[in-house]
Amino acid sequence: ARKIPLARMAAEPNPHWGLRKQESRKWCSQNDIGLGIARKMPLARMVAEPNPHWGLRKQESRKWLNPHNVRKDTHGGLNQHRRMMSPWSRLSLVKAAPCCFPPSRNSGILPLTHDPREGDSFKASQVKAHTTKTHTMAKHDQTAAVLAEALPYMRRYAGATFVVKWGGHVMADPVATDRFAGDITLLNQVGIRPVVVHGGGPQIGQMLDKLQVPSQFIGGLRKTTPEVMDTVEMVLAGTLNKSLVAAINRHGGQAVGLSGKDGTLIRAKPATRAKPATDSNIEQHVDMGRVGEPTQVNVDLLRHLSDGGYIPVIAPVGCQEDTFESLNINADTVAGSIAEALKAHRLILLTDVNGVRDGDGARLPELRLADIDRLTKEGIIKGGMIPKTQTCCAAIQGGTQAAVIIDGARAHALLIEVFTESGFGTIIRP
Repeated sequence: ARKIPLARMAAEPNPHWGLRKQESRKWCSQNDIGLGIARKMPLARMVAEPNPHWGLRKQESRKWLNPHNVRKDTHGGLNQHRRMMSPWSRLSLVKAAPCCFPPSRNSGILPLTHDPREGDSFKASQVKAHTTKTHTMAKHDQTAAVLAEALPYMRRYAGATFVVKWGGHVMADPVATDRFAGDITLLNQVGIRPVVVHGGGPQIGQMLDKLQVPSQFIGGLRKTTPEVMDTVEMVLAGTLNKSLVAAINRHGGQAVGLSGKDGTLIRAKPATRAKPATDSNIEQHVDMGRVGEPTQVNVDLLRHLSDGGYIPVIAPVGCQEDTFESLNINADTVAGSIAEALKAHRLILLTDVNGVRDGDGARLPELRLADIDRLTKEGIIKGGMIPKTQTCCAAIQGGTQAAVIIDGARAHALLIEVFTESGFGTIIRP
């Protein structure tokens, strides 16, 4: 009973091994098992970690485990029925090593029975397992349907250039930023050539408040003094740009962080804005300080990076044409200028709002260029939406096929817009 080879085989089970009648009689008798395993049970180590390919055959289960010998323990105690049960049925009732095996794919191999004292709990676990399996199958079917729907768009957009602007308050959410970085990496993996332009207005405002530097907005743009420009460049070209680059690289992409000053990527000129005078309706030009408007984009640099499999991530800081000083440029304007210069297939602006809305607050799913001009004059498009819509119009007039304004706070908004028939937000067409 102490030296039987069965004990050594049980301690290191083979996945394709099972007991046959002849082997069980050859190696040890039923009495030897009753004397030895009842005390030390090296076989219990095997049943504690069962192999999915191992189990008893029908004939062996009938021999070792007679269903008539397994009774419910209604009179308190396992020891009362120890003599009435075979060693295998005793093992199935040992709490430290329950003899439960997963069903085999082979119909000729049957698992041992469960603990009869568990009652209906075993049936409940079977129902729960069946429900979980059904839910998993439904989820897999849904995933397959999504992939099947996305395949035509992957073929259509393979090799196309997408300029994606990421901005708004959602940038402060690390989970949303990480999710966006994964979506950009996926676009790149399926053959799309993404170019990312990021904003950072809320983060700039927080830093200016922290440093107690005053600032104001005119016509949806921040008036930028030299003191404000130092903070803008620190936040945009420093903290935000490098954190987004790192997030994309963590997902397996190869992102390269740039500002408009790197390789003279974005040349710009000082911008001016007009506003009505306080005592008349005559408009007057206002000096915006170090605010710029793009005049030229180095498309060769961007194409060289995209051809090499890299993902450009651009901070909206340009260089002045003659002095090469830093200029603060609206991120939407930068994205539109790059999309126009690259003749991009799509310009996508991810922001805080889900598209353009009418006077009643309802979303407008599709607009034409003429609609943008009319809604702006009527005052329906106002505030920060003005530079966004103007950017989209300029990009489309310059050769971009379409522009989309969508809510970046929605999970995987970029993938839904690109790879499904029913996008959301507002799409602007010529």
